[in-house]
Amino acid sequence: TIQHQLNRTDHQLQQHLTQLPEWTEKVQPSIDSTFLSNAIQAMVKNGLYRLNAQFKHKQAMLKFDADDHRLIAAVYDLKPTEEQVALLKIYWQAVADEQKALAELEVLRKRVSLRQLPKSFDKILNQSIASIQTMLSRPILNKDRRASMASRYSKNNYTI
Repeated sequence: TIQHQLNRTDHQLQQHLTQLPEWTEKVQPSIDSTFLSNAIQAMVKNGLYRLNAQFKHKQAMLKFDADDHRLIAAVYDLKPTEEQVALLKIYWQAVADEQKALAELEVLRKRVSLRQLPKSFDKILNQSIASIQTMLSRPILNKDRRASMASRYSKNNYTI
């Protein structure tokens, strides 16, 4: 379990920290064991922070999956017609595609902001935004949902 891993890691860290002064005395030129100890603790803390963030993300995704399952079951409990089911599937796929595209767009934006991609990728980003705009204009989405997504797009478009 995660708690077991944290306990084991903490125990190992404490063992190494007690042995650190002995090891640093043998090294030439000498190393400040306090400085090294603080650096190691900071690195471990940073690693634990990322592990905790990943865990919370996975936990949230499981909750969303459970909520989605519950909502889908509630829709089917309403006994929709075959035509309504077909329309719902189209809608759900459009929403999933939109979320996937927005997530990919955010990854690309982050890479551009970190200068990991050349500026020529701005054009590609703008083209993918245009395809999202096309998807938003489809009548399968109700007007309120389209307006909400269009508003989000216009706010995000200026951050590229």
